[in-house]
Amino acid sequence: FPSHDTNSALDAVKGENFDFILADNWGDNARSANNLTILAYVATEAKIQHDIYIAGGRDVSKWNSGVTSTVNMAEAFNSEFISMVHGGPRKADYSGRKLNEYDAIVKAAHLLGREAGLEPQNPLTYKGIGIDGEIHPLKDNEVVRGLDAGVLMTRLDNTSYDVLKGINTLQNNDFLVNPDGSTHVKQISRIKRQLNKELVINARATLLKKPNGANRNTLAPEDVKAWVEGFLTKKIATNQADNLILEFRNVNVTRQSDAYWIYYEAVANTEVAFLFFVGLLVD
Repeated sequence: FPSHDTNSALDAVKGENFDFILADNWGDNARSANNLTILAYVATEAKIQHDIYIAGGRDVSKWNSGVTSTVNMAEAFNSEFISMVHGGPRKADYSGRKLNEYDAIVKAAHLLGREAGLEPQNPLTYKGIGIDGEIHPLKDNEVVRGLDAGVLMTRLDNTSYDVLKGINTLQNNDFLVNPDGSTHVKQISRIKRQLNKELVINARATLLKKPNGANRNTLAPEDVKAWVEGFLTKKIATNQADNLILEFRNVNVTRQSDAYWIYYEAVANTEVAFLFFVGLLVD
């Protein structure tokens, strides 16, 4: 679409409650002007900062050779809001005897649907998707390169094709959460998005939309603090039910003109992605 159509579409959905965008510019066109416009909107304007799925290369020739290769485009995006998918999937036909080949946009749609069907605290890592083969089966050294670049990849594990690691393209990826709050882990991004979304929607409906309105007399900072603490308490995971966070602390409410600013800290219920065994044989 022309750029003015993209801007019009973004204006039309501004403020809408959705989490994912599947870009229809992909492959060699993954870093099109339209996709960069969408990324700029999500990063600077969107109230809910969506996860943008973009499909990259289809086969090994589009892995890391050239500016339109998946790895190089992932590194160029370098964004918490971009999920860059590599590789075309193979799917068995109705007879089960022939594998049809598809472009990476099909795998991106599979992965988006798989993630959207999970609770935010449930990681995409190691989740299988319904494909029957890969046009580009990844080698070990390619997996290492892809993880470093922030490519969302799948690989055969026993009988299913599973997500290697649920990551976005953010290159600052040495730690789960960076000092500025950014993260390369998609699951943590979803937890942040869901928590903030529920807080904003429920607080507005409960605290501000009172029959007689809200003012400093009817809605004191102490009231807001108590409501936020009660809400966050309901989001703590327990032995009986999983949830978004493990704990929260330091809820603070200050007034600036006609607004209350609420600050809080929370410990996300982050994924466990690795197991390292260290054994010692004794006599």
